Amino acid sequence: MFKLFTMRQENYRVIKLYSVVNSEISIKRPTLVDKILSLFDEHWGVLPKEYDIYGPYGIRKGSSVGIKSFKNKLEQKGHEKYHGLVGYTEDVFGFNLSIDIPRDDFRYSELILWFREDDFDVKFLKVVKPLLEVMKVTCGFEIVLPVNYNVLSETKVKKGLLGGQTVKISQEHMKWLAYSMSGKIRGVYKHNIFNAQQVEVVSSSGLTGFIPMDQGLSYMGWEDEVEYQFAKSSYEALH
Repeated sequence: MFKLFTMRQENYRVIKLYSVVNSEISIKRPTLVDKILSLFDEHWGVLPKEYDIYGPYGIRKGSSVGIKSFKNKLEQKGHEKYHGLVGYTEDVFGFNLSIDIPRDDFRYSELILWFREDDFDVKFLKVVKPLLEVMKVTCGFEIVLPVNYNVLSETKVKKGLLGGQTVKISQEHMKWLAYSMSGKIRGVYKHNIFNAQQVEVVSSSGLTGFIPMDQGLSYMGWEDEVEYQFAKSSYEALH
């Protein structure tokens, strides 16, 4: 399975896309899996080496399989029984798809794509636009995690006295999601996907430059660090 506790040696760019709608209509599972793999092949130049399927697919807990076995299991048993998929090349790049996650009084799905910041020049929109064709997305963004942080929980990985590694699992960074369809955002990042309600909230801070996308979404982003920091500060000063 995806080794969440690996102590990493550099920063990672992490793209997170969320779907706060009924999972049965939000994700075309077989098509999405094919799209994810094709994106890695096209933009990373190689597929992840190891895979796990969260469900009754005959993969022993704590282990993983290669791409051939991964595809064969999905083909033979179908896509209906899993609640999550992961694919990764350890400490290099990977993806994590979680479907229909219960949280308080709502459910959501999440797709995470992560990769070494210094090793890959992957453009946010080049990856996100094709995914909108096969996955209902209600918001998303790209963040950069510091060294030794877990890409899922975004908490620090700690090294024990005997060489073991632990990570504190927290959901603090997910509290905003319950109100995302009412305009709540987690923050302003260098690359953002906003729904219509979020656009209203962000634009009330004086920020402009939204680019329309499929599904009624809008993109807002900055390549220049100075411009980004100014926009971020402008938003945070009013919220």
